[in-house]
Amino acid sequence: MFSNAIIPAIRTRSLAAAIAVMCLISVAAVSYAQDLIIPPPEGAAPPPTAGGAAAPPPTVGNIGDGSAAMPTVPPPKVAKRDEPRTDEPMDEMTEFFQRKVFAVPESRPGKTLTYFFKPPAPYQPKDKQYPLVIILHDEDGMAPAAQFLAQKAARKNFPAFIAVPVLPDGPIWAFPAKMDDKKLVANLKKEQALPDIVKLIPHLVQDNPLIDLNRVYVVGCGDGGFGVFGAAAKFPHIFAGGVPISGGWALREAPKLKNMPMFVMAGDSDKEVDPGLSQNLAFYIQQNGGRKIAFLSIPGMGHDCTNPYLYNNAVWSWLFKQHK
Repeated sequence: MFSNAIIPAIRTRSLAAAIAVMCLISVAAVSYAQDLIIPPPEGAAPPPTAGGAAAPPPTVGNIGDGSAAMPTVPPPKVAKRDEPRTDEPMDEMTEFFQRKVFAVPESRPGKTLTYFFKPPAPYQPKDKQYPLVIILHDEDGMAPAAQFLAQKAARKNFPAFIAVPVLPDGPIWAFPAKMDDKKLVANLKKEQALPDIVKLIPHLVQDNPLIDLNRVYVVGCGDGGFGVFGAAAKFPHIFAGGVPISGGWALREAPKLKNMPMFVMAGDSDKEVDPGLSQNLAFYIQQNGGRKIAFLSIPGMGHDCTNPYLYNNAVWSWLFKQHK
């Protein structure tokens, strides 16, 4: 069954109010989206085929059981070139997150990554493990998904550790080796920071042993959407599921993205990133054996990472059911 879902585009600054309304229809809409892999238009590139032996996946490293107490050390200094592009990725809700600095190992001397962190609350029971949700911000450094997860109702319904890394100006999360879209080709020359996020995960687990490594999720919009597709292509053994929004990837690499469950979303009026990238990817990933892949087109929505429908309860319910 191939057709477009009819979902009203919500444009309001009141995130909590809009989510309350949208959740009344979200469960049915997302359930419907599970079969909504829409064929690409005629003339689109043919589905790629998997060929050649895959290289062995990189490892996260020895994380340990987290039982040993961590020594108290001062945070590393942030060099000017590593200053985050924003200090408020969640707007006024940023104050409810802990601001931390991570010294990136096996990189240039003194390289740091600023991130914002929030543990679940309350811990009940205290020995229960919780998912880790990594939010990859958009091109402006904003992470609306983290704003949703930080709300009281979401913390009760979807308790999780939340990590929001913030890149300095210049680098991006991830990008394929080849990309035919002329509007995006400039990203080929930019530094990619997704490997730094992978290095951050064992650091987070060392400090927070209740993180469930079988439920590490990645969510992102815009530039962050490309980062989620990059995670599926390069680190599916680490991430249990992802939500790429208004992103894209090279169609020829669709076979590489089949092993990480993804709920893909895009606005059909996006003028910055062609929504056909997400639609075609979802279709080709499924055609190449991806079993847990869904695509949802949102009518009337442009390149709008703040649209509250993107972060409704049904999307999180789907994500939190994924595990390795």
